[in-house]
Amino acid sequence: MKDILWKVKKFDQLTLNELYCILKIRQEVFIVEQACYYLDADGCDDQAVHLWAERNGEILAYCRVFAEGVKYGESSIGRVLTGQKFRNLKLGKVLMKLSALS
Repeated sequence: MKDILWKVKKFDQLTLNELYCILKIRQEVFIVEQACYYLDADGCDDQAVHLWAERNGEILAYCRVFAEGVKYGESSIGRVLTGQKFRNLKLGKVLMKLSALS
């Protein structure tokens, strides 16, 4: 897992490029690869903390975390993904551990 940077940001801290890359990988994984046709930009991103692994500007894994009471009575994790070509790196385990701390 050399040169992998983990980032955690609130919506208003995201750069335009980071937001674009997040939305792009979510579409690649959920809509194109998994054929889940739904509105990904659901109006909730501005209430979430965004957590992702990045290398050389490319997002490898991602999820968004909601505090208790924001979407549900308890805190929740959603939009969990690992990019197809990075699934052998076991980033999901690290992602889940870090998201529990966010």
